[in-house]
Amino acid sequence: KEAENYYNKNKSNYLQVRASHILIKTVDDKGKQVSSSKKAELKKEAEEILKKAQAGEDFATLAKKYSEDSSAESGGDLGFFGKGQMVESFEKAAFALKKGEVSNKLVESDYGYHIIKKTDEKYQPFEEVKYNVKITDKYQMKAKE
Repeated sequence: KEAENYYNKNKSNYLQVRASHILIKTVDDKGKQVSSSKKAELKKEAEEILKKAQAGEDFATLAKKYSEDSSAESGGDLGFFGKGQMVESFEKAAFALKKGEVSNKLVESDYGYHIIKKTDEKYQPFEEVKYNVKITDKYQMKAKE
């Protein structure tokens, strides 16, 4: 019962979003950043793709064609994720979008430029997280003692 109360009071902690993205990498195969001139070139390319996505072109088709990420073959779909599972700049942008919305600007991370589309959101059901909630609740109760 206590765990369920904690879950209900802190439900925003259990929000997950589903997003798709198109990644234009600014790192080479070894993870090293490309030159600043190459990066500027890649940014222009990413901005052109962003315009297409915002104009209503099919996001999955664009991802399959342009994204340099393993999610490209599934139309950029990254599935559901919660807070703390993605790099901060990406996560912040994905959570701020409305369902069905495409980011209005490029989101930069250490990997490159992302174009993000939020495709869904849900709260993890209590049954799925109750074990973790019980541990969190007990830990917080001890901290108050």
